[in-house]
Amino acid sequence: SSDVCSSDLAAPPQAIFRENSIDATRVAGRIYNSPQLESIWLNGSYSAGDASFSANSFTGWTSRSVSNFFPTTISLEANWWGSSDEATIANGLASVATGQIDFGPFLLSGTDSDPATPGFQPDLSALAVTPLGAQAGSDARVQEAMNLVAPGGTVTILSGAYGETSVLVNRPNLSVNGEAGVSGVAFVLDSADSLSLSGAGNLAITGNANANTLVANAGRNTFTGLGGADLFRFSAAAAGVSSGTSFDTITDYSGSSGDRLDLEGSPLIANSAAIDISAATTEADAITGSLQHGVLSVSGDVASLNTIEEWLSAARLLAPAPLQVAAFAVGADTYIFQDNGANDLDRKSTRLNSSH
Repeated sequence: SSDVCSSDLAAPPQAIFRENSIDATRVAGRIYNSPQLESIWLNGSYSAGDASFSANSFTGWTSRSVSNFFPTTISLEANWWGSSDEATIANGLASVATGQIDFGPFLLSGTDSDPATPGFQPDLSALAVTPLGAQAGSDARVQEAMNLVAPGGTVTILSGAYGETSVLVNRPNLSVNGEAGVSGVAFVLDSADSLSLSGAGNLAITGNANANTLVANAGRNTFTGLGGADLFRFSAAAAGVSSGTSFDTITDYSGSSGDRLDLEGSPLIANSAAIDISAATTEADAITGSLQHGVLSVSGDVASLNTIEEWLSAARLLAPAPLQVAAFAVGADTYIFQDNGANDLDRKSTRLNSSH
């Protein structure tokens, strides 16, 4: 049915309920035996039973959307709850201690993607993953969302620790919006060849043997290409945290394999010769710096530049304008500095842990 006012699944058999629209809004003139109207009530009269609810629209509920008195955890994945706020949804769920509720991932839109088809057809182009609630099934939270999202869609990972270090990406042209505070999530390109990140969460991507396109966000990202002519893309808005210890990291960059580093809208700047950069050091030694096609070199007492922070200060003196870029090597690593001049993280550093 495309529109269902109520559903009482009190019996213990397995039940699957999907692609329905349930509106619990009170109807004027009717008398109700409860001050609150749930979209789902699972009766606890039985010691066994299971039910799953997916791809539905649940709206109109008041203080509670679901009451689960079953002794088991029920799955409520990919539903619309009339809100995109995880706390609002979580606060509407009630369950006994042994019978929990798994409500993630959830839809970020209540739009029916195909109104001509009977029932509610969910828009799976935008899903949200939450650390709240129980987790049912064999897949972890982020992996479940990546399996459900439509090709070309976006999965938003809400702030929290997830502990998923091998999330497979099998849909083409996906994006992941990782909120600030997200940790413990690493993606592996399986049959897909690209993944774009947004937001400010710290995320990692491992590619495959094909030519991959990996797009960074404003968090600290770790990219591993794993063969192929890979494109690592960083925009001016994707500012890393250049504290001397925290960087966007490419672990296996190889120019000889055709890898490319794309700083969007930011070509390497032209020559800048023999500029006094003594102010970059904590010592009073004379030192000058030059840029040749964006590559930084120094002369004088080079030993004065003995920390990453000092090298970054030197790069800032030589490339002071927004979006200008300077590359420099410290030990076996290469660092690429970019002043984006847009926020508190006014620079971006990308660390290349191999020759380039």
